[in-house]
Amino acid sequence: LTKAATLGLSVQVRVALGPEGLPEQVELTADAEPQLRDALIAEIVRELGIGREDVIWRQPHQSSE
Repeated sequence: LTKAATLGLSVQVRVALGPEGLPEQVELTADAEPQLRDALIAEIVRELGIGREDVIWRQPHQSSE
């Protein structure tokens, strides 16, 4: 959330934890330009050590189902 705020983004975040209590998947919901979205995703991948495929970006009007 801190990195998102420095990029001027307001996001909702859901984190799925694995059996050891470590992040396995991150779901972000926000309206953002592609460059800002990519910068935030790169930061999450770097900081949490999860794969890019495990970061899901949704638009606010998009269903999570």
